[in-house]
This record gives sequence, C-alpha cells and structure tokens, in this order.
Amino acid sequence: MIPEAIQVNMTIHHIVFTILDVTETEKFYTKIFGQALYTNSSTAMYHVGQAMLIFVAKEKNRILNLPLRLLVLIM
Repeated sequence: MIPEAIQVNMTIHHIVFTILDVTETEKFYTKIFGQALYTNSSTAMYHVGQAMLIFVAKEKNRILNLPLRLLVLIM
C-alpha cells in the first residue's frame, strides 16, 4: 500500500484508450473537450484538467483484442 503522505500528492498523468475509429472518436470528444491538442491518422490527444486523454487506433493485426488500455503515470 502506498503511504498516505504520498497518496495526497498523486495525480493521473494520462489515460490511453484503444479505439476503432479515430475520426469518429475525435468528432465526439471535440464536442465535449474542445479542439484536440494533437491528432493524426491513428491518434487524438486531449488535455483535460491536469490529465491527458489519448485515443489510439487499434492495430489491425494485433493478436490481443483489448478494448481498453489504461496507462497511469504517477507524478
């Protein structure tokens, strides 16, 4: 267990979601959070408070089919 003195200063830096369609995802989240911080054909990133939401297109030949991938960096 993480000591309480450390827990009070912890934040989530970013969360990564694996998605099927970057274009549709970007349209939806832009209505909620405003313009994406960064986009390309496989990625869209939004700054929400102190955290980043990162949407990455699912790789077509990926063996594991995980609908959601969370990466948490404790700062």
